[in-house]
Amino acid sequence: MTFLDDMYVEDEDCEDLRRYGYWSKEYKALNLPSYLGAYLFLCSVPLELTHEYIIMRLEQKPDQPSVLSIRQLMREFQEGISLSIFFKQRYVRLVDTVLGDIDDQHFLDGHKISLINFDKSVKTLLEVYLEYLQQWIQMAPRAIVDKNFLEDEWTWLRSCSPLIPETEGLIAHKFCRITIGMIEGISNFLTTNIKKLIKNMSTGEGVDCEDCSQK
Repeated sequence: MTFLDDMYVEDEDCEDLRRYGYWSKEYKALNLPSYLGAYLFLCSVPLELTHEYIIMRLEQKPDQPSVLSIRQLMREFQEGISLSIFFKQRYVRLVDTVLGDIDDQHFLDGHKISLINFDKSVKTLLEVYLEYLQQWIQMAPRAIVDKNFLEDEWTWLRSCSPLIPETEGLIAHKFCRITIGMIEGISNFLTTNIKKLIKNMSTGEGVDCEDCSQK
């Protein structure tokens, strides 16, 4: 999933809100009390619930997961990160629609702090995801970690990075470390098998290529 899909672009609700908000002639003609407070509260509910979910997942993450559990955790964290970005974007769009009409400095300060704290939690979730990704690549059989898998991970993470503050360098650095680790693993594998081959040739033993074919 990337965040350039139509579901993340301006939706019809925002257009209706701009046209028929509490500042519109139609609403003022009804002479009803302002619903701004209730509207802002309802807008914040999905974001707050998502934030609580992130905090819960971080508190309950296992210290030393197995290779199978890491893969499942990665899927859960990936879904959590995607939903976090979606709900934050939606919240910002909906609130920005009426933000110019809000003169409550207390709310404006709280709105800013809430987004900062949310971004910090999402960044932490992404950091843990990257750690799991690196661990899984190190633990999983080499045949499973193919080029397409890494490209998919890189594409998804690159689509996330502009939407999570201070993560572009983090993602690039982690992928460099992952790439270095994979190259070192391949180098060690080749060096070990070349030494075995030379030893077998020097002792006159048959060359056993079974390990090479399995790798």
